[in-house]
Amino acid sequence: MKRTLPVFISLLFALLTGCGEGNPPATADWITIDITATYPEKEFILQDFMDVEYVVLETTDELITQGVVKAIGNEFLLVTNRVDGDIFIFDRNGKGIRKINRWGAGE
Repeated sequence: MKRTLPVFISLLFALLTGCGEGNPPATADWITIDITATYPEKEFILQDFMDVEYVVLETTDELITQGVVKAIGNEFLLVTNRVDGDIFIFDRNGKGIRKINRWGAGE
């Protein structure tokens, strides 16, 4: 019994490694791009292949933001500042709803 287990494992390993597809795919199946060639310049306009919606955000003394958009939902936009960590919540029309991140009393 002690000798049959290693023999069984080695036979199983040989069978599993021998069941490959064989040769790797030919290079004709691969996509190749000649990076030394010159290609015509193509201008992409975002509106041509994406739905673009511009939202003007409300700006008040309380809602001044650097405008780093973090999330866009069906009802709300989450916008943050880069430095102080303020989080602003706007509705989809750009009206400011709430500002989060009050400075604490600690160090």
